[in-house]
Amino acid sequence: MKKLLLMAAVVLSCLYACRKNDGASPDSGNPPVTTPVLPDPQDPGAMTKVVKVAHGKLIKGEFPTGSGASAPMLKEDEYLAVPSVAGGQYIIVPLITHTAAAVKGAYVKIAGADSYFEIDFSAPYNTRKSGQPYLSASGNAAGVVADSAICIRLPEQIKPALLTIEFAARYKDDKISNKVVAGFNITK
Repeated sequence: MKKLLLMAAVVLSCLYACRKNDGASPDSGNPPVTTPVLPDPQDPGAMTKVVKVAHGKLIKGEFPTGSGASAPMLKEDEYLAVPSVAGGQYIIVPLITHTAAAVKGAYVKIAGADSYFEIDFSAPYNTRKSGQPYLSASGNAAGVVADSAICIRLPEQIKPALLTIEFAARYKDDKISNKVVAGFNITK
């Protein structure tokens, strides 16, 4: 009789352990399925957090102002086109000046953001020296510096929209160029 009671207690405890809890769903052991929130290129704060800028250091504050006519100027008309870029790809922005100039760094920000990236070109991307002017086929300096381009990596998953950036170049004598605005059409 004692064995029968002991066996019944074990069976009842096993059945009690397998019961459904009140208010719980049958699949409560599985985490709920959530869709990831994609960064929106129209949200400058969110985009500043998710983009990666090569050799860039994030600085909170106002974008630096240009040094005026004494500094070499970027060619604004070179950035009028709005190229398409897919998520996970790089945005490469060469710094094209009116005259050949030794570029020390750059400043770039997502338009409307409260912070910007300061880029240092002294660290080479592929063991090249920065500030070496790119020579065209005729041997004349084309105004492009070979290792001085802004490289922005977009996140893999991103909403398709227009991304607008503002950027300026910083030269060897610490003069800052004019600020240029460029747009990029983000696709899937």
